[in-house]
Amino acid sequence: MQKQKAFTLVELLVVIAIIGILSTLAVVALGGVKEKARDAVRLSDINTIQKALDLYYYENDKYPVIPANQGTCSTRYGGDSANSMFTDGALDNYLPVVPIDREAASCQGYQYMKYTAGTWTCPADRGDFYVIGIVDLETNNGSATEGPGVLAPCNITNWENLYEWFDVRFEN
Repeated sequence: MQKQKAFTLVELLVVIAIIGILSTLAVVALGGVKEKARDAVRLSDINTIQKALDLYYYENDKYPVIPANQGTCSTRYGGDSANSMFTDGALDNYLPVVPIDREAASCQGYQYMKYTAGTWTCPADRGDFYVIGIVDLETNNGSATEGPGVLAPCNITNWENLYEWFDVRFEN
């Protein structure tokens, strides 16, 4: 009689335990991938909006002003004029559809505000300016990240408290 070769119960349990440990490590390592991907889309959206704002500026020598009764945010409710940026059509030639943050609650996505020269202790000789920001990044630890246009002379405390990512652009 020939003896059959087979795995013992202990060997099988060891293999199952190793597979379990490896799968747990994989799940932990990939846990934040979706959040990071959504944040990357948010930063890309803001970059797209800023490029449209720059195109507007180059043709009009100023950034768009927000009408008095217009909202300043772009969220999943982006089609609702009360919660959309640039509902006056200011960017239609440059950005037919303003990107929206589909994961954000009302006005918790992207925000745009235009200020007059000298506001928030920013240098008046730099002219009017805008602040654009992302209210909530999923992978941020709660501290604000400044974009490349932010200058030290401005009082940015207000924006650091409002946004988890923001940038400032001046007209001069």
